[in-house]
Order: sequence, then C-alpha cells, then structure tokens
Amino acid sequence: MELNNAVVGILIGLLAIILVSVAASGIFRSLSRLQLHRSILVHVPAERAWNRVSDLPYFVSRHGRVRGAAAIDEWSLREGDGHSVGSVWRGTSRDRKFWVDLQITRRERVNEIAFRLIRDSYRTHRALRQHRASLKVREINPGITKITWELQARFRGVRLPLLRLLTPSVIHARLLDISLRTVKASIETLEEGQAAVASGGAGRAKAGHPTDPPSILNPSRTRRPPPPEASV
Repeated sequence: MELNNAVVGILIGLLAIILVSVAASGIFRSLSRLQLHRSILVHVPAERAWNRVSDLPYFVSRHGRVRGAAAIDEWSLREGDGHSVGSVWRGTSRDRKFWVDLQITRRERVNEIAFRLIRDSYRTHRALRQHRASLKVREINPGITKITWELQARFRGVRLPLLRLLTPSVIHARLLDISLRTVKASIETLEEGQAAVASGGAGRAKAGHPTDPPSILNPSRTRRPPPPEASV
C-alpha cells in the first residue's frame, strides 16, 4: 500500500512539473512576440493628416514613447534621400548616450509609412528576430480620417521577453511605440489653428502649437562615427 501511495505521489509530482513547464513555455512564447494595433479618428482630410505624420524623424521625436534622458533630439540622414524605401535615419539624444537607426521599409503617399529598427545603443537589435512599425492613413468619410498604428516584433533569447514582463513600458519605448493621443491632439489642434487664421479670427494659430513641423528633412549628410553603445 505504501509503495502504491509513493508511486501515485511521484506521478502526481511529474504531472505537476509537466503542467508548469507547459504553462511556462506558453507564457515565454507569448512574451517573445509583440503585436500592437491601435486606431484613432481625426476630423481632417487624409492629405492633411498625412502631411502631419509622414515626416519620420519629426513623427518619432514628437510622438514616440522615448522620453527623458533618452529622448531623441537630433537626426541625421545615413542612407537614401530620407523619403524613399531603404532610407536610414539616425536619431540621437542631446547627451549623445542614446542613438537609434531606423530604416524606411514601405511608403505609399497619403496611405502608409513603415519602418524598422536596425541598430540602437542599447543593443536591442541584437535580440530581435523581426521588427516592423507602420502608420496607415485612410479617409473613411469626407473630412474624417482613420489613422492606424501597428507594431510587430519577435524576440530571440530571454533578455527582451524578461524586460517585457518586468517593465513593458521600457520595451515599448525601445521598439519605438508611439502615442496616438498626441498624434490626434497635434493634427486637430493644427486644423483648429488653420481654421482660425482662415476665418480671420485671431489671425494666428494657438500659442505653443506651430502650424508646420520643423524642417528636418534636409539635415547634414556628413557621416559621423556612432556613439559608443550604452549598457543595458
């Protein structure tokens, strides 16, 4: 009887170990894939919305979730013309401790722009199997435009899955996730300012909200050596 009880106990223990292992494997697989899909509606024509979001450096700096010491303040063009597929932009923080290289992978006028992370100072790219971020613009009714943000990534190893589990906001920032709330505010505030100017009301846009994004599409093409990689 005691032998039978011992065998039953061992079998139960093995079953528990198998169930825990399967559950842990499933959790790890889910943490190794990231897929975000968010949409907003803005009350502007598609052309105007596109003009506000199609400048990749300005878009990432203005609406990216990278903040604080790692905020991107300076951009330089590394490859291409800055607009077409294959162009590579380098964004650098003011203190030069953080930098990231982004490559445009898709661009359809007044439709979609997509990019991927190819290098950064935190070595995030070394643990990536895949990375793709895209912004799609669709006019669904006259004067009403749907903007959709998609972010997809697959990780190798355990570093990024653990980082996602412990501090998801950090991994989202490193993968260049953006805030659609600030996109909506930027586009619609600009539209309100232009409407006020057109109607002859205040004669200018609201203070603190420029009517046009800064001109950053013609930076110096001088190639500088990359800053040293930051520690994780």
